[in-house]
Amino acid sequence: MHYLQTKETDRIKILYIDDDLFQLQLFQLKFRNMFEVIIAEFGQNGLEVLKNNKDIDVVVSDYEMPFMNGLEFIEKARKIKNDIPFYILSCSHKTDEIREALQNKLIDNFFRKPINKSQLLNEIDLYYELKQVKA
Repeated sequence: MHYLQTKETDRIKILYIDDDLFQLQLFQLKFRNMFEVIIAEFGQNGLEVLKNNKDIDVVVSDYEMPFMNGLEFIEKARKIKNDIPFYILSCSHKTDEIREALQNKLIDNFFRKPINKSQLLNEIDLYYELKQVKA
């Protein structure tokens, strides 16, 4: 049975962070029928949203942002909420920094833009299935 089908609340809540307003709107449009999507422009705003919404289930962040890149954001965000999956999106291939973040389990996975719906759904499902097995 899938996490997405058994969650007790109506829909899972995803926080998406990006510095590009078009990408934020595109993500929201793409996933609004599946999830409750909250968007934040830039990492600092994402941290505030995460602090004020303790019921967020998943965080997806763009990698390349000014002021605070996606990995820097996630490092700070994990101090607020560490029991959910964090994913990085990028237009480019995996960098050494992203590979290191995966190895150190700072991030749960990496996706190339544009993100594939089924890929994200499967990844979220897998994360929560493994979490239940470990519990």
